[in-house]
Amino acid sequence: MVFDGVGALVRGDLLILVYEADASLERTIWSFKLGEQFCDRWPKGILSLLLISANSRAPDQATRAEMDVAYKRVEGRVRRSVTVPSGGPLQRSVVRLVMGAHIMLHQKGSVHAVASSLEDGIRRVWEAASESTPGQAQIALDVQELRAALRAA
Repeated sequence: MVFDGVGALVRGDLLILVYEADASLERTIWSFKLGEQFCDRWPKGILSLLLISANSRAPDQATRAEMDVAYKRVEGRVRRSVTVPSGGPLQRSVVRLVMGAHIMLHQKGSVHAVASSLEDGIRRVWEAASESTPGQAQIALDVQELRAALRAA
């Protein structure tokens, strides 16, 4: 599923999101609406893997406020959420700063994490895997599929 530079793929209890565009308010609302609907189908909680492109800018104040509200709506329904920034050291630092502030603000360090690479992100998500979670190789293939769908859109 692709919406305006954001790709989403669901497999088992895992939601994969790839942002090739900025984290705009509209994209954030779309992503969280999808996430909330997915949470409704998994009473024991979901996993999420969020990949952020080097081309994506940090969310503005209105978008960050929406993210805070949306995170509260899914609180307790996410077993693990891992963000993987791509790009150079500056891009990764900005993502770590934004996500780190969120993690500290909501005291969710055991649920939310920022990974150093796709492989690290997959490993961290898989630490909270269930019998419904796809294997690590399948997750990597799904990420490739999403990126291809975004390029084709």
